[in-house]
Amino acid sequence: MPTVDSQRQQLLIVSERDSGTCDPIGDSALGLRSDMSAFIITRIQVGDYDAWRPMFDQDHPRAREKATAQRVFRGADDPSHVFILLEYASLEDARTAERRLLDSGVLDRFSDKHGPSVVREASDRAP
Repeated sequence: MPTVDSQRQQLLIVSERDSGTCDPIGDSALGLRSDMSAFIITRIQVGDYDAWRPMFDQDHPRAREKATAQRVFRGADDPSHVFILLEYASLEDARTAERRLLDSGVLDRFSDKHGPSVVREASDRAP
């Protein structure tokens, strides 16, 4: 049976091949989420992805400072339609990141957006 480290390495290789970059892939990508994890999901119509991505990577609001994993998805039919998934170890870290992102105003330039939305993974048991 493959170890977690070998599974993570396989995912990194796939991520590099598909995207040309090596975004961090944490334990969440392996299905090892903690019950305490929280996420931020944001959808943005960025227009020019190639112009937007370097600004995103700079993270001026420091919204990703405590993120344990990040994923950036592009629409299959419209590659300028971007979905961002950030994972945090705690709800408090996610709320802090959400506040930094909103207070910075970086999303204000996009008229077609939704979020940031702080969410937790649904489970079969009551919260």
